[in-house]
Amino acid sequence: MSATDLTDLTIAGASELIDRGALSPVDLTQACLDRIEKLDGKVNAVLRTMPERALAAARAAEAEIQAGRRRGPLHGVPYGLKDIIDIAGDPTTAHSKVLAQQPPVTTNAAVTDRLEAAVQKVLADGVRTGDLMQAGDTKPVSTSEMGDAILAALDASL
Repeated sequence: MSATDLTDLTIAGASELIDRGALSPVDLTQACLDRIEKLDGKVNAVLRTMPERALAAARAAEAEIQAGRRRGPLHGVPYGLKDIIDIAGDPTTAHSKVLAQQPPVTTNAAVTDRLEAAVQKVLADGVRTGDLMQAGDTKPVSTSEMGDAILAALDASL
């Protein structure tokens, strides 16, 4: 399966392939990181990626899954969070110039902890969508369906 094919998968499709052992969480995470690197200059939707953190988490998820300890349907599926949600070790700036010099936070938000317990570590921070657009610097990206799917899967896995 090509990297393009991997990034075209739905969350449910990726989850099913991971569950069957037909898709590596490491390969999926790398494909997502590669796509962000390739396209974000055009859409300006991600403040920062966390490749080392994401790939380490994907390797850990893959080992757990291969050992028969899959945590739920999102385990091994990479995700990004908006920059309004605290991730320990990173600043939470809400993509605001006023908050741009914020120091890194020391603790995760509760939702970050819940996602990390069910899934893996975050792939990217500052994922911006239409409701956080600043004049002309972000092209609208509809994520409502993806958000609904993530919440539904998270609720089902906890």
